[in-house]
Amino acid sequence: NVVWQESHLVIPPRRLACRLTELCPRWELPVTLAQNLTGNGPVLCPEIADDLEAARREGALGRCVLSLRLDHLAPGDALEVRLNRELLPWDAGRVCVDGWMRQEIEAQFWEHFPTRTVEVKQEGASVEFDLDVPPLRQGENMLEVCLTSGDLEGREPVVLKGVEITIAYGEQQ
Repeated sequence: NVVWQESHLVIPPRRLACRLTELCPRWELPVTLAQNLTGNGPVLCPEIADDLEAARREGALGRCVLSLRLDHLAPGDALEVRLNRELLPWDAGRVCVDGWMRQEIEAQFWEHFPTRTVEVKQEGASVEFDLDVPPLRQGENMLEVCLTSGDLEGREPVVLKGVEITIAYGEQQ
């Protein structure tokens, strides 16, 4: 897992499934998603160093997953998500609005050897899409996210606070 979350890069130990040269967002996270029917939303530009096409040809490429981490996403909300201008169907996404799990280094890791990871529940919503190659590709990718439906009156705005792209190889699927 390589994570762009709240303006810093997080790489959990022993979970690195891809090399990412850098994430250069045109928008910094977190970003508020305004309801928008034009399809124009904040753009993030994750750059993937791995040759995904070659890994696919060699049979080494496993599952690729895009995960969006959000605050205040309600069950009736819908997003329009485009990766390299290709629409990812909303009904193909896995939506969880009551929190999500992340593997982190355990608290006070310096007291134990070897260091272990633990699953910690994170507040907010998670939306996951399985990705194909293409649209995910080596080099710079363009990810655009906008809120297309939902009743926002009288509630907190939807905030995109994190983006993860997981690329698994071989038995790491």
